[in-house]
Amino acid sequence: MDKQRVAISRKVPEPLMSMLSKQFAADIHDSTDPMPPEKLTAFVRGAHAIVSIADDKITGEVCDAAGPVREAMGRLVAESVTAALSGLTPPNLVEGT
Repeated sequence: MDKQRVAISRKVPEPLMSMLSKQFAADIHDSTDPMPPEKLTAFVRGAHAIVSIADDKITGEVCDAAGPVREAMGRLVAESVTAALSGLTPPNLVEGT
């Protein structure tokens, strides 16, 4: 099974970076600065989920660009982020791993 593409809007610390990269096809914006809305829209195009920081401007246009972001996929990514930040083992999100 192919890994689901996750667009991560900012550079994230370890171990979160490694955990997300192992579980997903993670595209990470390699900066701590927010992207302008038009760049963010292009960056998330086709993603299955978006990991963003609270001050990112996630508009309807940005969500539409990502396509059909699945609620279950969003929950699984959120569980991985929460696990990484808590020092726990993330859920196994990819079949066969």
